[in-house]
Amino acid sequence: MLTKFFISPFFSHILRKGLLLLFLNFIPHTFYSRQLFHSSYVLSIDINSIDTNVYSWKYHYINSVPVAGGQGYILQGGDLNRNGKIEVYGYYQTQTQLPTTRIYELDEQGIWNFKYTYPLDIGVVEHFDDIDHNGLSEIYSHYGDSLYVFEQSAPNNFPVMPKFRYQKFYLSAIEGRSEFDDFDKDGVNEFLYRGSEPGLTNQRTTIQKTYIAKYDNVINNFRVVWGKQFPSGCTGFDCAYNMSIGDFDRDSLLEFVTSTFAGNVYMIEYVNDDSFQVVWFDSLSAAGWVTSGDVDENGTTEFFVGGKIIGNDGYFHLQIFAYEHYGNNIYQPFFMFDIFPVGSNFDDVYQTVDIDGDGQKELLLAFRNGIVIIKGNGEHNYKLFYYKYVPSLNGIAAIDVNTDGVKELFVSRFLSQQQILTQTDVYRLDSSLMSVGNFDNSSVTDFILYPTYPNPFNGSMTIKYTLQNRNDVRLTIFDVSGKQVVLLVDTSQEPGTYNVLWNGTNNSDTEYIASGIYFCRLTANNGKFSDVKKLMLLK
Repeated sequence: MLTKFFISPFFSHILRKGLLLLFLNFIPHTFYSRQLFHSSYVLSIDINSIDTNVYSWKYHYINSVPVAGGQGYILQGGDLNRNGKIEVYGYYQTQTQLPTTRIYELDEQGIWNFKYTYPLDIGVVEHFDDIDHNGLSEIYSHYGDSLYVFEQSAPNNFPVMPKFRYQKFYLSAIEGRSEFDDFDKDGVNEFLYRGSEPGLTNQRTTIQKTYIAKYDNVINNFRVVWGKQFPSGCTGFDCAYNMSIGDFDRDSLLEFVTSTFAGNVYMIEYVNDDSFQVVWFDSLSAAGWVTSGDVDENGTTEFFVGGKIIGNDGYFHLQIFAYEHYGNNIYQPFFMFDIFPVGSNFDDVYQTVDIDGDGQKELLLAFRNGIVIIKGNGEHNYKLFYYKYVPSLNGIAAIDVNTDGVKELFVSRFLSQQQILTQTDVYRLDSSLMSVGNFDNSSVTDFILYPTYPNPFNGSMTIKYTLQNRNDVRLTIFDVSGKQVVLLVDTSQEPGTYNVLWNGTNNSDTEYIASGIYFCRLTANNGKFSDVKKLMLLK
């Protein structure tokens, strides 16, 4: 039997450009003088050696909805019609039916009910907004050369009324995820996207640029206020791809970071009056995807830039670099994630989101057949929190379906052998890993785990809890990967208040553990009660 191998447009582009030779060089040239490749600055994750039992218990399957977010995109969800029920806006496709965009809503019994099909193919829903501040929500989706905007007819309706269509591309260009933010702080978000316009001398050619557009209520559409090529003269995948927005150097001016698949990284800052300028540049072996967020919780927003390379071992490696500012418009990488093997698919998804409701963002990554969640472990340090193998992965999102402050994982797949080709499976975080107050616990009045003191701590700290009835009690300390560090209490106890002193050692009581973030978990009543507190050990 003959087997056909599909080579993606990006991969064939690399072959044409000869960039695979460059990809064999693991280390970006900007790192050579910085000596950041000490083992403490690299988190290497060999997927083939992961013990999945360590992570599988952290998320539990809930249900499925027959839509997906689109390859390389995030499934959008929220309560736009304000009825207290979460709906999702996704791509629906069957073996016999052309793709459509649908709305499904979750009822009180945990069932996703079909609500609406958009009458034309509007493609992937990327954003929600109220761009004209009229109190009516809009959805923003892209299909072909255009952005389609649909608005509510009333605050309690779904956004199904066509508002306007905005042409992003002239002829064609490579699609990248867009962003919304208020660069000039006038209360109205600007639209940041990748698009194209006619060539200067030949109307059959295109110039591909990164654009910023503003909504103009007179014409009821977007109007371009700025556009630039990164780099100059680029075409296709040579041009800047995804973007992420933030005040990365904390100068009160918004910037956006973008990168190309060839590894060029640009920081562009808002100046004034719809004016922007490139304020910083770097070069990596490969990039293309970006996201941002303060994952290590040191008060400074990191941005993460990554791409895939072929390593000396012959595997595809996903290498992501974490950057922070070291002065006004000065940025340096301080950490690298090296995840392998990840396959040659180039429709990855990076995002930062507070998964467990503890007020700290995690780095959520999706790549071919896999999901990885990275937690901050103190300043400029990270640990693997979760890994899941997912065949035919289409994308991933994090949506709080029951408004408890903890987000569920929405894992989209493309099922080539099924009648319905699109499906998103929903997973809920184990209650023992949720932050206090974020989940319903009927036994909370009988068992109380108090905030630990001191926290952060250096040396020793006290864990205090109260029992209203005699019960079997188990008190453990575990790290961000879910591995138990020490078992402090495992016995039956009488009603009362208990204080347990922990000096930062492991089960041997002689070896001190490293600085970082840890969790204290109290379980009682045969496991029916569980509460968790976050601890930070500083040395």
